Amino acid sequence: MNTFFKKYASATALALGLVAAALPSLSTDAAAQGPGESTLDVVKERGTLIAGARNDFPPAGYIDRNGEWVGFEIDFAKYIADKLGVKLELIPVTSRTRIPMLVNGNVDMIIAVMNPTVERGKVIDFTDPYFLGGQALLVEKGSGINSIADVGGKKVGTVQGSNDAKGVLAFQPDAELVYFQEYPQALLALKQGRIDAMSTTDLTLRKFADADDSLVLVGPPFKPDPWVLGVRHDDSEWRLFLQKTIMDAWSDGTIRDLYAKHMGGTINFEIPVWPEYYSK
Repeated sequence: MNTFFKKYASATALALGLVAAALPSLSTDAAAQGPGESTLDVVKERGTLIAGARNDFPPAGYIDRNGEWVGFEIDFAKYIADKLGVKLELIPVTSRTRIPMLVNGNVDMIIAVMNPTVERGKVIDFTDPYFLGGQALLVEKGSGINSIADVGGKKVGTVQGSNDAKGVLAFQPDAELVYFQEYPQALLALKQGRIDAMSTTDLTLRKFADADDSLVLVGPPFKPDPWVLGVRHDDSEWRLFLQKTIMDAWSDGTIRDLYAKHMGGTINFEIPVWPEYYSK
């Protein structure tokens, strides 16, 4: 196991263990919201934005070797807090816990590599995408897997609560899915030969491949992977504020700068800035 993976896995395991132990008693500040009260007003009055973010998902959000939160989404959450003129509190979430923690009032928003789906939309609301990735595969070199078509009858690792399993089956219904609680577990299973491939957003898989010469990213992505912010239902003032902030981040170049910082290179797509958000 290389140095990057050992440090990434150990830091993530520690952080997730602390979250699991503290989950029933997480911050109740976000839950102190009255009926019909906008989260926007609550956050401003509190002076702190409580955001549910990933700490196991480079380059979106993870714990670095110094124990600090870093990543594209972490910096974007800081940008949102700065727009509000408040402090930022980050609460670790996983694919399984992020929506319950939002609904239960533990966090003000989800910024955690989340895709919008019909099922999720029955429980929470979304902004428009602030980023567009793509779902891909990570495999061992020499595996013979060169596209999603090649994983028919093979074991593909995905994480519980994510949308990745549906993406795999939509393009290769004969794939055998193997579910893991978190991404470090899936990555370890791939390296140990217990699965044939791992699937999630291409940006994260590229980070894993760059850190380990035995792994290779199979590309191009086989499915679009839009990232959205999650908010509670019936909180339109808060959602529209976040929507405008996304448009600001595209208009002022912040998204491009964060992409260059955390992903490297130049962003190859653009999300339109809709004028109606500036008239609210």
